[in-house]
Amino acid sequence: MRQSVPAFFSDRHRWLKIGLPAALLLAMCVYSAIVGSSLYTAFADFLKNPDRYDGTEFMVQFTIVKGYDRPDRFTIADLRGRRIQVEGHIPPGQEGCFISFEATFKSPGYLILGKRWHIYQHDTLKLIISAPALLGVGLFFLSRFRFRLRRFRFEERR
Repeated sequence: MRQSVPAFFSDRHRWLKIGLPAALLLAMCVYSAIVGSSLYTAFADFLKNPDRYDGTEFMVQFTIVKGYDRPDRFTIADLRGRRIQVEGHIPPGQEGCFISFEATFKSPGYLILGKRWHIYQHDTLKLIISAPALLGVGLFFLSRFRFRLRRFRFEERR
C-alpha cells in the first residue's frame, strides 16, 4: 500500500515555501530598522530637551561602560557612540563590558542607576569559543551535503 505525502510537505513549489518566509523575515528586519528606532527615546533626545524628560524612568540596554569618573559615577556609550554619565555603583573593572539597567534621567544630563542591572561579561571570549564551533558544524554539514540549485534543496553526497 502506497502512502501519500501531504501537499504541504511535497517538493512542489519548494522555492515558494522557502522564499516567502525569508522575504517576510527580511521585511520585518527592514521595518524594525526604520520604525523601531523612532519608537524609543535615545540619549540624544534626552540631552536636547532635559527639562522635558526630568525624572523619566526607562530601561537602558546594551550600552558599553567606557570608564569610571568616581567610585559612584561612570560613563556609558550607546552603540552609536553617544556618551552619558550614570550615577550609581557597579563593581570596578568593567570597562569595555556591555551593561543593561533601569535608569532615571535627571535634568542637567545624567542618569541615576536603578535597582536592577546586568553586566555582560566575557562576551569576547564567548565569541572566540563559539565561532570555531559554528564554523566546524558548517564545514561538517557541507562535507556531508551539497545544495542542488535545480531542485532547490540540500542532498546527501554519494
